[in-house]
Amino acid sequence: MELVDFSQTSLWVSLASITFNPLFWNIAARREYHTHWITSLFNGDRLKGCYAIAVTIFSLGILRDLLFNHALSHQPVLPLLLSAPVQLLAKLLFVSGMVFVLSSTYMLGITGT
Repeated sequence: MELVDFSQTSLWVSLASITFNPLFWNIAARREYHTHWITSLFNGDRLKGCYAIAVTIFSLGILRDLLFNHALSHQPVLPLLLSAPVQLLAKLLFVSGMVFVLSSTYMLGITGT
């Protein structure tokens, strides 16, 4: 059994999205740091600019997750991944990751994250 079906277009679209997102964040953030282009789009209001880029990054992340989920649904499934212990471990890791994300967002706020 092949572990990855490279012929699926959804796999390549998902990979492109996964690659694009951090590139976009870093380029936009560096450009904002040096030129304040996002701030200038909002007439000098840094807070509105920060929220706008946060919404953009969050939206791109949702799209990336949807594309990734679609790509996975078209890939072969390794039977080991369907076992109860692996499923439990996956759920525990997911919950612990969400605790880290939510607690850092709570402590730092949207503008600090």
